[in-house]
Amino acid sequence: MFQRVTTPENAHTNNTLVLFQEIHERNPEIFMKLIKKLFHRVPPEKFEGRSHGLKMVSHYSQSNLVQPGILTQSGLQLGVITDFGSSVDVVGQKILRCREAQGSVRYFSGFSYTLLLTVRERYIPHDALTLHVSQCTFANLCRELRWACRDSNLELLADDYTHYCLEQGLIDNARRYMRICPYPEESEFMNDYGVYADPVESGFVPHGYMGLYAKAKFTCLWEVQSIVRVDISCKTFELENFEQAAKRMTIWLDSGTIHNEEDLRKKLAAFIFEKWQVEREDLREGYRFYCGYPHKITNWPDLQLYTSKTLLSSGNDRYFFDLREYIWADIDGVSPSDIASGAVEMHRTK
Repeated sequence: MFQRVTTPENAHTNNTLVLFQEIHERNPEIFMKLIKKLFHRVPPEKFEGRSHGLKMVSHYSQSNLVQPGILTQSGLQLGVITDFGSSVDVVGQKILRCREAQGSVRYFSGFSYTLLLTVRERYIPHDALTLHVSQCTFANLCRELRWACRDSNLELLADDYTHYCLEQGLIDNARRYMRICPYPEESEFMNDYGVYADPVESGFVPHGYMGLYAKAKFTCLWEVQSIVRVDISCKTFELENFEQAAKRMTIWLDSGTIHNEEDLRKKLAAFIFEKWQVEREDLREGYRFYCGYPHKITNWPDLQLYTSKTLLSSGNDRYFFDLREYIWADIDGVSPSDIASGAVEMHRTK
């Protein structure tokens, strides 16, 4: 549903407008609930009776400054700006231009609100962030969006937009997301190597953890250190010589960090050989490898707890969720082993 092309800031602004418009058309009540959360400093009564007739007004570029996208309805106008690290002065100009564009909409009388979307939290002058101008990261927008759309017919829309933001790198610190993966019994040696293989055509979303499950129960939590693609120029019978296969390996890093490339090459070569020997699965090319450190999971709820209400789908039978929604602690301040062992308390119900 959401575009992956055209000028990045234009696309991100336009897709956010499409999101808001779609939510409003399908459920005006949820739309107003979301707007109230995003503009939490505005007295709630200011939004009463303002949920009809929303339409997109404009979206265009001019003079190297991306113009805002504007949605307007009777009594309420919403401007959306995206910014990816411009100077404070440029951000101020964007906000000013948005306010001017909102004021130029003909036959409008009511309240105008401006949402500034950024990848990271950043300093914005107090005189720029007024009652009617609010700053929000894409990550926080996605969290508020998914909470607002729970138990409604908008859950898939919220998932699609969140996945779009992850895919486009709009969510800072995507390491907080955990991917849910099946743990085949015949591939138990995956934990020995700390390597999980996936076809490249399945798509790619950056994430920091993988939760492996078997028989509806989580078994291992992996902290993902690096996500790579490889190409080995050799025959399958030559894979048995790990060192030679490793030397003939071309490696591309998609995400994370490679601390010791030589060790990683040898580990991947050994893993690829064992996959071929045990399962006759040829991984010499066309696969993406998720490399990390496995931690045995204990005291976690069954997989059924994480229903479609809380899972984020990538559209390729790949599922993710934000670990922050399940842990009663600051995830950045706890170790993966503590998360896996249940040393930090997890939400039991949703």
